[in-house]
Amino acid sequence: RLQSGAPNGSGRSLAKRVGILVLGWFFIALGIVGLVLPFLQGVLFLLIGLAILSKESAVAHRWLVAFTTRHPKIDRQRRRAVAWFRAQRARFRKSTRPAPKPK
Repeated sequence: RLQSGAPNGSGRSLAKRVGILVLGWFFIALGIVGLVLPFLQGVLFLLIGLAILSKESAVAHRWLVAFTTRHPKIDRQRRRAVAWFRAQRARFRKSTRPAPKPK
């Protein structure tokens, strides 16, 4: 799915798009700081920021595709993490649905 094409921000509200950009750049900045500080995992935060920004930025999307093509083991871990998060989100949504009203 990552290689299916450039991101498409249409259909998202302006607030959601701005939130995605702010969050992505926050993780990029944290990753840059983490490259210098020994107790932060800089590369991990850079990848998280890149993954978030790839939803809105075609450049970030291309970088993420190039990185995951070059490092397939990391891409497998990323895919497992995405599947886990989706399962958790589905489980949460299922648990928060209101019970059907009796007739």
